[in-house]
Amino acid sequence: MIKFSVSRLEKESVELEGSEGAEFLDLDPEDVFSSQEPVFYKLTVVKTPGGALVRGACHTVLQGICGRCLEETEVEVSADDIELFLPLDENSAEEQDITSEIRQELLLNLPMNIL
Repeated sequence: MIKFSVSRLEKESVELEGSEGAEFLDLDPEDVFSSQEPVFYKLTVVKTPGGALVRGACHTVLQGICGRCLEETEVEVSADDIELFLPLDENSAEEQDITSEIRQELLLNLPMNIL
């Protein structure tokens, strides 16, 4: 889970760096891709008026069948320009979970075919 503390964000920017297991992507076994490698991320969260801005990158390696030669191959997938705005107010939880947002950013960068 990728989380940050809102109270800490009030004082300083928050650096999030680490990895999540292959199950992070929640790929269906019948998908074109499979994942056995961890997802690595490096993010910075800064306070902005009305919320928080998350910037950074994440990457992993996926396995699949090449669309040309039909051989098993690997492809690196990365989201290098993540920029997310999260609205925050007095009713926001103390700890914000951004796992699904980061997962979506990485999935948007999946190639149509592995070549």
